[in-house]
Amino acid sequence: MNKSLIYFVSFYGTPPLNFFQKYLEENDLAKVTIVVLPFMRQTKKRLLMNAFILDENGRKIEKNIDIFFPLPFIFKYIIQYFLNFYFSFKFLSRIERKEFDICIAEPSFGATIAYLLKKFKKCKFTVYMNGDILADPKVSSKTHYLPQNKINKFFDSLLINVQYFLRKIAYKNDLVWYPSGKIKKWDNEKGYFAKKEIIAPAGVIDFEIVKNNINVPKSNHSICYIGRLDEYAGLDIAISSLKIIRKEIPDIEMVVVGGANLIIEKYKRIAKEGGVLNHIKFYGFVPKTEDAIAILARSRVGLALYKPVEDNVSLYTEPGKVKDYFRAGLPVIMAKGGPDICSDIERFNAGVVVGYNKEDVAQKIINILTNQQLYEELQKGVLEISKKFEYRENFKNVWNLINEKANHEPR
Repeated sequence: MNKSLIYFVSFYGTPPLNFFQKYLEENDLAKVTIVVLPFMRQTKKRLLMNAFILDENGRKIEKNIDIFFPLPFIFKYIIQYFLNFYFSFKFLSRIERKEFDICIAEPSFGATIAYLLKKFKKCKFTVYMNGDILADPKVSSKTHYLPQNKINKFFDSLLINVQYFLRKIAYKNDLVWYPSGKIKKWDNEKGYFAKKEIIAPAGVIDFEIVKNNINVPKSNHSICYIGRLDEYAGLDIAISSLKIIRKEIPDIEMVVVGGANLIIEKYKRIAKEGGVLNHIKFYGFVPKTEDAIAILARSRVGLALYKPVEDNVSLYTEPGKVKDYFRAGLPVIMAKGGPDICSDIERFNAGVVVGYNKEDVAQKIINILTNQQLYEELQKGVLEISKKFEYRENFKNVWNLINEKANHEPR
Protein backbone atom coordinates (compact mmCIF):
# COMPACT_ATOMS: atom_id res chain seq x y z
CA MET A 1 0.00 0.00 0.00
CA ASN A 2 1.34 3.43 -0.96
CA LYS A 3 2.05 5.68 1.98
CA SER A 4 1.04 9.32 2.14
CA LEU A 5 3.91 11.78 2.52
CA ILE A 6 3.90 15.52 3.14
CA TYR A 7 7.14 17.46 2.66
CA PHE A 8 7.72 21.02 3.97
CA VAL A 9 10.48 23.00 2.29
CA SER A 10 11.60 26.59 1.69
CA PHE A 11 12.75 26.10 -1.92
CA TYR A 12 11.06 23.96 -4.55
CA GLY A 13 13.03 22.41 -7.39
CA THR A 14 16.26 21.76 -5.47
CA PRO A 15 17.65 18.68 -3.69
CA PRO A 16 16.77 16.72 -1.76
CA LEU A 17 13.07 17.23 -2.46
CA ASN A 18 13.13 17.37 -6.26
CA PHE A 19 14.94 14.04 -6.65
CA PHE A 20 13.19 12.49 -3.64
CA GLN A 21 9.81 13.28 -5.16
CA LYS A 22 11.01 11.95 -8.52
CA TYR A 23 12.24 8.70 -6.99
CA LEU A 24 9.01 8.09 -5.05
CA GLU A 25 6.78 8.83 -8.03
CA GLU A 26 8.88 6.80 -10.50
CA ASN A 27 8.53 3.78 -8.25
CA ASP A 28 4.94 4.47 -7.14
CA LEU A 29 5.99 4.37 -3.48
CA ALA A 30 4.05 7.28 -1.98
CA LYS A 31 1.36 9.85 -2.56
CA VAL A 32 3.30 13.10 -2.15
CA THR A 33 2.04 16.50 -0.97
CA ILE A 34 4.46 19.42 -0.93
CA VAL A 35 4.22 22.65 1.04
CA VAL A 36 6.61 25.43 0.04
CA LEU A 37 6.95 27.86 2.94
CA PRO A 38 7.04 31.63 2.34
CA PHE A 39 10.60 32.73 1.62
CA MET A 40 11.57 36.39 1.77
CA ARG A 41 13.81 37.85 -0.96
CA GLN A 42 15.89 40.86 0.06
CA THR A 43 14.57 43.74 -1.99
CA LYS A 44 14.53 47.42 -1.14
CA LYS A 45 11.16 48.82 0.02
CA ARG A 46 9.19 45.81 -1.22
CA LEU A 47 7.95 42.62 0.41
CA LEU A 48 8.31 39.74 -2.06
CA MET A 49 7.24 36.23 -1.04
CA ASN A 50 5.86 33.13 -2.67
CA ALA A 51 4.27 30.06 -1.07
CA PHE A 52 2.19 27.15 -2.34
CA ILE A 53 0.90 23.66 -1.71
CA LEU A 54 0.97 20.93 -4.36
CA ASP A 55 -1.28 18.07 -3.37
CA GLU A 56 -1.00 14.39 -4.32
CA ASN A 57 -3.35 14.91 -7.27
CA GLY A 58 -1.23 17.69 -8.76
CA ARG A 59 -3.54 20.49 -7.62
CA LYS A 60 -1.62 23.65 -6.76
CA ILE A 61 -2.80 26.41 -4.44
CA GLU A 62 -0.46 29.39 -4.51
CA LYS A 63 -0.04 32.73 -2.79
CA ASN A 64 2.23 35.49 -4.10
CA ILE A 65 2.99 38.65 -2.14
CA ASP A 66 4.48 41.73 -3.80
CA ILE A 67 3.73 44.91 -1.88
CA PHE A 68 5.36 48.22 -1.03
CA PHE A 69 7.11 47.82 2.34
CA PRO A 70 9.34 50.70 3.54
CA LEU A 71 10.07 49.26 7.02
CA PRO A 72 13.50 47.81 7.99
CA PHE A 73 14.42 44.21 7.08
CA ILE A 74 13.85 42.93 10.62
CA PHE A 75 10.09 43.47 10.19
CA LYS A 76 10.13 41.44 6.97
CA TYR A 77 11.53 38.48 8.89
CA ILE A 78 8.91 38.84 11.62
CA ILE A 79 6.20 38.79 8.95
CA GLN A 80 7.83 35.79 7.28
CA TYR A 81 7.75 33.84 10.56
CA PHE A 82 4.07 34.58 11.02
CA LEU A 83 3.23 33.70 7.41
CA ASN A 84 5.09 30.37 7.67
CA PHE A 85 2.55 29.20 10.23
CA TYR A 86 -0.45 30.91 8.67
CA PHE A 87 -0.03 29.63 5.12
CA SER A 88 1.00 26.12 6.18
CA PHE A 89 -2.22 25.49 8.06
CA LYS A 90 -4.33 27.54 5.64
CA PHE A 91 -3.11 25.43 2.72
CA LEU A 92 -3.64 22.18 4.60
CA SER A 93 -7.25 23.16 5.30
CA ARG A 94 -7.89 23.41 1.55
CA ILE A 95 -6.77 19.96 0.41
CA GLU A 96 -8.67 16.69 0.54
CA ARG A 97 -6.21 14.63 2.60
CA LYS A 98 -6.23 15.52 6.29
CA GLU A 99 -3.84 12.92 7.71
CA PHE A 100 -0.43 11.68 6.54
CA ASP A 101 1.69 8.63 7.25
CA ILE A 102 5.03 10.47 7.07
CA CYS A 103 6.08 14.11 7.20
CA ILE A 104 9.58 15.27 6.20
CA ALA A 105 10.42 18.89 6.87
CA GLU A 106 13.23 21.38 6.42
CA PRO A 107 14.56 23.74 7.68
CA SER A 108 13.89 24.04 11.43
CA PHE A 109 10.79 26.16 10.81
CA GLY A 110 9.27 23.45 8.65
CA ALA A 111 10.28 20.85 11.23
CA THR A 112 8.49 22.87 13.93
CA ILE A 113 5.32 22.68 11.86
CA ALA A 114 5.89 18.93 11.41
CA TYR A 115 6.09 18.52 15.18
CA LEU A 116 2.80 20.41 15.58
CA LEU A 117 1.14 18.16 12.99
CA LYS A 118 2.21 15.14 15.03
CA LYS A 119 0.81 16.71 18.17
CA PHE A 120 -2.49 17.42 16.40
CA LYS A 121 -2.53 13.78 15.21
CA LYS A 122 -2.36 14.82 11.55
CA CYS A 123 0.80 12.82 10.90
CA LYS A 124 1.99 9.45 12.22
CA PHE A 125 5.76 9.83 11.82
CA THR A 126 7.81 13.02 11.44
CA VAL A 127 11.32 13.59 10.08
CA TYR A 128 13.53 16.67 10.48
CA MET A 129 15.87 16.96 7.48
CA ASN A 130 18.69 18.81 9.23
CA GLY A 131 20.85 20.20 6.44
CA ASP A 132 22.93 22.88 8.13
CA ILE A 133 24.21 24.38 11.36
CA LEU A 134 23.58 27.78 12.92
CA ALA A 135 25.89 30.73 13.30
CA ASP A 136 27.13 31.61 16.76
CA PRO A 137 26.44 35.34 17.27
CA LYS A 138 29.04 35.42 20.06
CA VAL A 139 31.81 34.23 17.74
CA SER A 140 31.07 36.15 14.55
CA SER A 141 30.88 39.89 14.07
CA LYS A 142 29.12 39.26 10.76
CA THR A 143 25.35 39.56 10.30
CA HIS A 144 23.70 36.54 8.68
CA TYR A 145 20.16 37.69 7.93
CA LEU A 146 20.29 41.49 7.89
CA PRO A 147 22.47 44.09 6.14
CA GLN A 148 25.75 44.66 7.99
CA ASN A 149 25.74 47.45 10.60
CA LYS A 150 25.92 47.74 14.41
CA ILE A 151 22.18 48.13 14.98
CA ASN A 152 21.33 45.23 12.69
CA LYS A 153 23.89 43.07 14.48
CA PHE A 154 21.72 43.17 17.61
CA PHE A 155 18.54 42.22 15.75
CA ASP A 156 20.42 39.64 13.68
CA SER A 157 21.53 37.94 16.92
CA LEU A 158 17.90 37.83 18.03
CA LEU A 159 16.91 36.12 14.78
CA ILE A 160 19.69 33.56 15.20
CA ASN A 161 18.53 32.84 18.76
CA VAL A 162 15.00 32.28 17.42
CA GLN A 163 16.52 29.70 15.04
CA TYR A 164 18.17 27.96 18.01
CA PHE A 165 14.77 27.80 19.72
CA LEU A 166 13.11 26.38 16.59
CA ARG A 167 15.90 23.82 16.28
CA LYS A 168 15.16 22.66 19.81
CA ILE A 169 11.54 22.05 18.82
CA ALA A 170 12.61 20.41 15.54
CA TYR A 171 14.54 17.83 17.55
CA LYS A 172 11.26 16.69 19.15
CA ASN A 173 10.36 15.03 15.84
CA ASP A 174 10.57 11.24 15.58
CA LEU A 175 13.67 11.12 13.36
CA VAL A 176 16.50 13.43 12.34
CA TRP A 177 17.97 12.98 8.86
CA TYR A 178 21.57 14.23 8.78
CA PRO A 179 23.22 14.67 5.36
CA SER A 180 26.60 14.35 7.09
CA GLY A 181 28.10 13.22 10.37
CA LYS A 182 29.66 16.67 10.71
CA ILE A 183 26.26 18.27 11.33
CA LYS A 184 25.33 15.59 13.85
CA LYS A 185 28.60 16.14 15.72
CA TRP A 186 28.03 19.91 15.85
CA ASP A 187 24.47 19.47 17.12
CA ASN A 188 25.50 16.95 19.77
CA GLU A 189 28.15 19.36 21.03
CA LYS A 190 25.42 22.01 21.32
CA GLY A 191 23.19 19.66 23.31
CA TYR A 192 20.84 18.52 20.52
CA PHE A 193 20.22 14.77 20.46
CA ALA A 194 17.85 12.91 18.13
CA LYS A 195 15.34 10.29 19.25
CA LYS A 196 16.23 8.34 16.11
CA GLU A 197 18.60 9.27 13.32
CA ILE A 198 19.90 8.42 9.89
CA ILE A 199 22.99 9.79 8.14
CA ALA A 200 22.57 9.81 4.35
CA PRO A 201 23.33 12.24 1.50
CA ALA A 202 20.61 14.73 0.63
CA GLY A 203 22.32 16.49 -2.28
CA VAL A 204 22.05 13.94 -5.07
CA ILE A 205 22.41 13.81 -8.84
CA ASP A 206 20.70 12.33 -11.89
CA PHE A 207 23.63 10.70 -13.69
CA GLU A 208 21.86 10.95 -17.07
CA ILE A 209 21.77 14.75 -16.75
CA VAL A 210 25.50 14.81 -15.96
CA LYS A 211 26.29 12.71 -19.05
CA ASN A 212 24.24 15.04 -21.25
CA ASN A 213 25.78 18.22 -19.85
CA ILE A 214 29.34 16.94 -20.14
CA ASN A 215 28.76 17.14 -23.90
CA VAL A 216 27.27 20.65 -23.93
CA PRO A 217 29.68 22.98 -25.81
CA LYS A 218 31.70 24.97 -23.27
CA SER A 219 32.99 28.51 -23.56
CA ASN A 220 36.74 28.00 -23.27
CA HIS A 221 37.35 31.06 -21.09
CA SER A 222 34.24 31.06 -18.90
CA ILE A 223 34.07 30.21 -15.20
CA CYS A 224 30.90 30.21 -13.12
CA TYR A 225 29.52 30.67 -9.64
CA ILE A 226 26.08 29.75 -8.25
CA GLY A 227 24.50 30.34 -4.86
CA ARG A 228 24.26 33.09 -2.31
CA LEU A 229 26.45 36.09 -3.01
CA ASP A 230 28.68 36.10 0.01
CA GLU A 231 32.34 36.36 1.03
CA TYR A 232 32.03 33.15 3.06
CA ALA A 233 30.84 31.24 -0.01
CA GLY A 234 33.84 32.48 -1.97
CA LEU A 235 32.55 35.17 -4.32
CA ASP A 236 34.87 37.94 -3.10
CA ILE A 237 38.08 35.97 -3.65
CA ALA A 238 36.79 34.78 -7.04
CA ILE A 239 36.29 38.38 -8.15
CA SER A 240 39.71 39.44 -6.84
CA SER A 241 41.39 36.62 -8.80
CA LEU A 242 39.98 37.89 -12.11
CA LYS A 243 42.43 40.78 -12.24
CA ILE A 244 45.31 38.27 -12.26
CA ILE A 245 43.63 35.85 -14.67
CA ARG A 246 42.94 38.48 -17.34
CA LYS A 247 46.67 39.11 -17.72
CA GLU A 248 46.92 35.59 -19.17
CA ILE A 249 43.37 35.29 -20.52
CA PRO A 250 42.14 38.76 -21.60
CA ASP A 251 38.63 37.56 -22.49
CA ILE A 252 38.02 35.73 -19.18
CA GLU A 253 34.34 35.73 -18.19
CA MET A 254 32.70 34.86 -14.88
CA VAL A 255 29.02 33.94 -14.86
CA VAL A 256 27.24 34.53 -11.53
CA VAL A 257 23.85 32.91 -10.86
CA GLY A 258 21.97 33.85 -7.69
CA GLY A 259 21.37 36.80 -5.41
CA ALA A 260 18.71 39.48 -4.97
CA ASN A 261 19.03 42.92 -6.54
CA LEU A 262 20.46 44.61 -3.44
CA ILE A 263 23.33 42.19 -3.01
CA ILE A 264 24.03 42.11 -6.76
CA GLU A 265 24.49 45.88 -6.71
CA LYS A 266 26.98 45.49 -3.87
CA TYR A 267 29.05 43.01 -5.87
CA LYS A 268 28.86 45.12 -9.00
CA ARG A 269 30.47 47.92 -6.98
CA ILE A 270 33.18 45.53 -5.72
CA ALA A 271 33.85 44.35 -9.28
CA LYS A 272 33.94 47.92 -10.60
CA GLU A 273 36.42 48.97 -7.91
CA GLY A 274 38.59 46.00 -8.90
CA GLY A 275 38.39 46.94 -12.56
CA VAL A 276 36.76 43.64 -13.62
CA LEU A 277 33.05 44.49 -13.89
CA ASN A 278 33.14 43.99 -17.67
CA HIS A 279 34.31 40.41 -17.09
CA ILE A 280 31.31 39.39 -14.95
CA LYS A 281 27.75 38.59 -16.00
CA PHE A 282 25.20 38.62 -13.17
CA TYR A 283 22.05 36.58 -13.87
CA GLY A 284 20.47 37.11 -10.46
CA PHE A 285 18.06 34.62 -8.96
CA VAL A 286 16.96 32.00 -11.53
CA PRO A 287 13.70 30.40 -10.28
CA LYS A 288 13.94 27.10 -12.18
CA THR A 289 16.86 24.87 -11.29
CA GLU A 290 17.04 23.36 -14.78
CA ASP A 291 17.43 26.87 -16.25
CA ALA A 292 20.24 27.66 -13.79
CA ILE A 293 22.02 24.39 -14.64
CA ALA A 294 21.70 25.15 -18.35
CA ILE A 295 23.46 28.50 -17.79
CA LEU A 296 26.27 26.84 -15.81
CA ALA A 297 26.71 24.06 -18.37
CA ARG A 298 28.01 26.56 -20.95
CA SER A 299 30.94 27.48 -18.68
CA ARG A 300 34.08 25.41 -18.21
CA VAL A 301 34.55 25.18 -14.44
CA GLY A 302 32.56 25.94 -11.26
CA LEU A 303 33.83 27.84 -8.22
CA ALA A 304 33.20 26.69 -4.63
CA LEU A 305 35.77 28.71 -2.69
CA TYR A 306 34.30 28.44 0.81
CA LYS A 307 36.25 30.64 3.21
CA PRO A 308 37.99 28.33 5.74
CA VAL A 309 37.20 30.28 8.94
CA GLU A 310 35.56 29.21 12.20
CA ASP A 311 32.31 31.15 11.76
CA ASN A 312 31.57 29.88 8.23
CA VAL A 313 28.55 27.61 8.71
CA SER A 314 28.88 26.31 5.13
CA LEU A 315 31.90 24.24 6.15
CA TYR A 316 29.51 21.90 7.98
CA THR A 317 26.91 21.55 5.25
CA GLU A 318 26.50 19.30 2.26
CA PRO A 319 27.29 22.01 -0.32
CA GLY A 320 24.58 22.40 -2.94
CA LYS A 321 26.66 24.43 -5.37
CA VAL A 322 29.20 21.62 -5.81
CA LYS A 323 26.46 19.19 -6.84
CA ASP A 324 25.02 21.86 -9.16
CA TYR A 325 28.36 22.05 -10.94
CA PHE A 326 28.49 18.27 -11.28
CA ARG A 327 24.94 18.30 -12.68
CA ALA A 328 26.14 20.88 -15.21
CA GLY A 329 28.99 18.55 -16.18
CA LEU A 330 31.66 20.82 -14.70
CA PRO A 331 34.76 20.16 -12.60
CA VAL A 332 35.05 22.21 -9.42
CA ILE A 333 37.66 24.50 -7.92
CA MET A 334 37.38 24.34 -4.13
CA ALA A 335 39.36 25.93 -1.31
CA LYS A 336 41.34 23.79 1.15
CA GLY A 337 39.59 23.39 4.49
CA GLY A 338 36.16 23.42 2.84
CA PRO A 339 33.25 21.01 3.40
CA ASP A 340 33.82 17.24 3.57
CA ILE A 341 33.27 16.78 -0.16
CA CYS A 342 36.77 18.23 -0.68
CA SER A 343 38.25 14.79 -0.08
CA ASP A 344 35.90 13.20 -2.63
CA ILE A 345 36.84 15.81 -5.24
CA GLU A 346 40.50 14.96 -4.80
CA ARG A 347 39.90 11.20 -4.68
CA PHE A 348 37.83 11.14 -7.88
CA ASN A 349 39.91 13.86 -9.59
CA ALA A 350 36.68 15.81 -10.21
CA GLY A 351 38.27 19.20 -9.64
CA VAL A 352 41.14 21.03 -8.01
CA VAL A 353 41.59 22.01 -4.36
CA VAL A 354 43.40 25.35 -3.93
CA GLY A 355 44.80 27.57 -1.21
CA TYR A 356 42.48 30.34 -0.10
CA ASN A 357 44.37 33.18 -1.77
CA LYS A 358 43.73 34.96 -5.05
CA GLU A 359 47.12 34.02 -6.54
CA ASP A 360 46.60 30.27 -6.18
CA VAL A 361 42.97 30.51 -7.26
CA ALA A 362 43.96 32.46 -10.37
CA GLN A 363 46.77 30.09 -11.33
CA LYS A 364 44.62 26.97 -10.96
CA ILE A 365 41.86 28.53 -13.06
CA ILE A 366 44.39 29.44 -15.76
CA ASN A 367 45.73 25.87 -15.73
CA ILE A 368 42.30 24.34 -16.22
CA LEU A 369 41.22 26.78 -18.93
CA THR A 370 44.40 26.40 -20.97
CA ASN A 371 45.20 22.69 -20.61
CA GLN A 372 42.78 20.55 -22.61
CA GLN A 373 44.26 17.24 -21.47
CA LEU A 374 43.89 18.24 -17.81
CA TYR A 375 40.32 19.39 -18.47
CA GLU A 376 39.30 16.10 -20.08
CA GLU A 377 40.76 14.16 -17.14
CA LEU A 378 38.75 16.28 -14.72
CA GLN A 379 35.58 15.70 -16.74
CA LYS A 380 36.12 11.94 -16.40
CA GLY A 381 36.38 12.50 -12.64
CA VAL A 382 33.07 14.38 -12.67
CA LEU A 383 31.39 11.36 -14.26
CA GLU A 384 32.87 9.03 -11.66
CA ILE A 385 31.96 11.12 -8.61
CA SER A 386 28.44 11.64 -9.97
CA LYS A 387 27.84 7.89 -9.81
CA LYS A 388 28.42 8.03 -6.05
CA PHE A 389 25.65 10.61 -5.63
CA GLU A 390 23.16 9.10 -8.11
CA TYR A 391 19.71 9.71 -6.68
CA ARG A 392 18.07 6.34 -7.30
CA GLU A 393 20.30 4.21 -5.06
CA ASN A 394 20.78 6.95 -2.47
CA PHE A 395 17.08 7.62 -2.02
CA LYS A 396 16.15 3.95 -2.14
CA ASN A 397 18.34 3.65 0.95
CA VAL A 398 16.83 6.77 2.60
CA TRP A 399 13.24 5.67 1.98
CA ASN A 400 13.93 2.19 3.33
CA LEU A 401 15.60 3.60 6.44
CA ILE A 402 12.75 6.03 7.13
CA ASN A 403 10.17 3.27 6.77
CA GLU A 404 12.20 0.95 8.95
CA LYS A 405 12.33 3.58 11.71
CA ALA A 406 8.64 4.43 11.26
CA ASN A 407 7.57 0.78 11.45
CA HIS A 408 9.26 0.48 14.84
CA GLU A 409 7.55 3.59 16.20
CA PRO A 410 5.23 2.85 19.15
CA ARG A 411 1.56 3.34 18.32
